[in-house]
Amino acid sequence: MKDLRIKSLFSYATKAAYFALMLLTFIFIITKNILPAILIPFAAILIISLELMRYSLGYGFLPDSKDVLAAFFGSLLFMLALVFLLGFSSPLHFIASCSMLPSYLPADAFFVLQENYQIPIVEISYPFPTNSSATVFIQNHSLSVVGSFYSYCTLHKGEDCNTLVLEPQKVSEQIGPVTYHYGSCLRADLQGNAHAVPCVKRASVGGQEFTLSEQSPILAFSSETLPTYPQNSLISHRAWFAIRDSIGNTYYFTKGDNNPIFDSQYFDYENQFASIPVSDSQIKGKLAFRIPLIGRLSRNFKSASSLPGCDSYLLD
Repeated sequence: MKDLRIKSLFSYATKAAYFALMLLTFIFIITKNILPAILIPFAAILIISLELMRYSLGYGFLPDSKDVLAAFFGSLLFMLALVFLLGFSSPLHFIASCSMLPSYLPADAFFVLQENYQIPIVEISYPFPTNSSATVFIQNHSLSVVGSFYSYCTLHKGEDCNTLVLEPQKVSEQIGPVTYHYGSCLRADLQGNAHAVPCVKRASVGGQEFTLSEQSPILAFSSETLPTYPQNSLISHRAWFAIRDSIGNTYYFTKGDNNPIFDSQYFDYENQFASIPVSDSQIKGKLAFRIPLIGRLSRNFKSASSLPGCDSYLLD
């Protein structure tokens, strides 16, 4: 009986090690996180050790080893095929923050596709300017600020900033070729209480005007030109429109649904670092469709409300 229990214990331990190897490999493929890559060799060594111990004790190798290995390599081939077909090195993407509330929650999982993003593109006849100043228009006067007026008013007080807070519809600003028009949005907390806050309601460039549309694609892109986000992180925000300049560069104007202004309007005053609209080279793909349940399972381990910006959401 004791011998049977030991044999059963080895069987369960070996199967668990095989499962851990498969899980770590799967996580590494879809996230490119270094931690699973470090743990994979240890899982492989554990499997070899357990199999050799089973054999030395006279139990033989795990009868299901071939089936487990076949399932492992089959899953690996499936993931590689998925990478090839979707044209993206990591075909799954997870929402990392609360900037897309209320439509999308942190840890929601999506397949990412590299395809035509179907974003309206405005052509300009000159190189795109990456200046960091904004010309602000408030009723019958104007002023110039470094960064956007919204970012400026997070650090400054005064009558003009009071107008942005109390009567945002009277405020617009031009940064480069784009004019941003402010208005009032409702921000609701988790208990359903709402209050008015200033936000960008529309943007215009080259005689064309753009407003928020749920049909606009959500792009996954790297953050290197956006100082308010962790560097080398992957962001998922909605693209309202794009500008293509005279030398062929295309810039995408993105905004989180839960953010009051465009990504390109944020300014890092501490480091004097202006945001630049997302370029082609930063884009990894378009969020195609949500994978059910995965995000819900992830959120069970960590409360979404503990993340910055998750205590409320923006309503149009």
